[in-house]
Amino acid sequence: MIFHVWSVLCRLAITDQDTNTISLISAVEQLNVQDVPKSEGIIKAPFTLVSLFERADASKPSLGMYRITVKKPSSEPLVSEVFPIDLTDHQRTRLKVEFEGLPAEEEGRFFFLVDLKPEADANWQPVAKIPLTVIFQPQKNEDQAP
Repeated sequence: MIFHVWSVLCRLAITDQDTNTISLISAVEQLNVQDVPKSEGIIKAPFTLVSLFERADASKPSLGMYRITVKKPSSEPLVSEVFPIDLTDHQRTRLKVEFEGLPAEEEGRFFFLVDLKPEADANWQPVAKIPLTVIFQPQKNEDQAP
């Protein structure tokens, strides 16, 4: 059996190869975009979702799955990806999912939903809901009135 310890949305996650420690750089809660929403545009703001999973019983190797679903402010699912969790050789594992950006068609609160399927025959369980607020702040020309 596997359990979820934590999930964090950050700009960058760096793993030290010598110590296997991880540094989470700049936790992301809000993106201020110096532009206007575009129906086909992408906000180019790379970030990483890092999750830590651990064996519920340290003596029992475990296999499971985790799913990340990104929902737009309109609650429409944007993307959903499923990844394996392999804890057969190790007590815990960190999983990093990198994003290049988000669609730039609306502002508001996006949600990164993390679901866990701790065993092959188990049901999906929601384990984290991480908000990311996107605000558009178009730059004003000096010729425009306030």
